[in-house]
Amino acid sequence: MNKLFAGLGLILVLAGLAVSAVGSINFDQWETPAKVVQRESNSWTVAANFTAGENLTVNIVINLSWQIGSFEIPDPGEETPYPYGHIEVYLDVIDPYGNTTKFTYIWMRYPSRGGEYILMKANLTVDQSGSLIDPGIQATGAENPGGMVRHSGLYVANITGISAGASLHYPDDPPSVMELSRTIQVHVQPYSSALPFGVASFIGGAVVSIYGVRLEEGRTGKNRHTRRKGSS
Repeated sequence: MNKLFAGLGLILVLAGLAVSAVGSINFDQWETPAKVVQRESNSWTVAANFTAGENLTVNIVINLSWQIGSFEIPDPGEETPYPYGHIEVYLDVIDPYGNTTKFTYIWMRYPSRGGEYILMKANLTVDQSGSLIDPGIQATGAENPGGMVRHSGLYVANITGISAGASLHYPDDPPSVMELSRTIQVHVQPYSSALPFGVASFIGGAVVSIYGVRLEEGRTGKNRHTRRKGSS
């Protein structure tokens, strides 16, 4: 065996296997960005049709009155994650069969650099599981309520109440915008372009190795023939 060709061939074969393995990596992921399928302005409710297996996300754009309304401020020194106050938004997502997933969506009040207070998304809890799969766990960000759709049909997102301490904004001040967005799972193979190079390297390495073996066999056979002729 010709060691030079055999070594080169082995390197090419191993490199081809490694590159082919990388090129064969594939998985499912949620398509981004999410596509808005329905938008309602100044409304407590938004509805749209979804297909089983899609991911539904509810996006809420707050009303300015929520931000400047009265807030119940905790006593100084009281341990709380919301020292400047917060609001709680109660949201239902209802599937075509009436199964309801209930969320409590917390926005905390926080001072901005300009001295004014703003509302920031702080926490999301699932109070009742309906038919949504993995409710609250979103490909587009866990700060928005939603989940994977189990049944095809019309889904309704409905805010049933909102509170900020002693100030109740429901039903007078609906969100500025309510949206339903959809994402779908897609099969991706991010390094597929490397696969042809891996296959070519593997085949090339195998050819070089075989050539090295045959070359060495040819030389060995020639040397044997020469020795036999000389000995006679």
